[in-house]
Amino acid sequence: MKYLENIKSIRKAKGLTQQEMSEGIGMAKNNYGKVENGQIELTVSRLYQIADILGVSIVTLLGEHVGDAQQVAELEKENAVLKADLERAKKTLDILLPMAENTFDSFFKVAKALQDKSTSTGSKDEVELSEGKKQLIKSVMDSIFPEEP
Repeated sequence: MKYLENIKSIRKAKGLTQQEMSEGIGMAKNNYGKVENGQIELTVSRLYQIADILGVSIVTLLGEHVGDAQQVAELEKENAVLKADLERAKKTLDILLPMAENTFDSFFKVAKALQDKSTSTGSKDEVELSEGKKQLIKSVMDSIFPEEP
């Protein structure tokens, strides 16, 4: 039975023991060994548990052409690393996005206040900013409040 060979080769490629597998699916170690040797039939439920522990799909376990188990294991490890990186990136964005929104809101309020002050007094000398800051504010304000034709 090819799926039993697949289970065994993927388990070994991932460096898992029969003991670890048996504990993961709640089965005695000697019974798990019998599963891999084809002496005990697997239920669909157990097959899903094994696939989950091995980090592969049922299709991979049942497939006739699993390929090099070592390569499969390496790709799955790489996939796990990428998933972890993605989760870290999401968490980072969850932290940075509100900070960026707050920064933008603050900048917007200051820029609007400076624009209002400059417009209401007609004097550009009341607000002292470096030319670089003035250009930045003007650029942002122009993009937010484009002049109407």
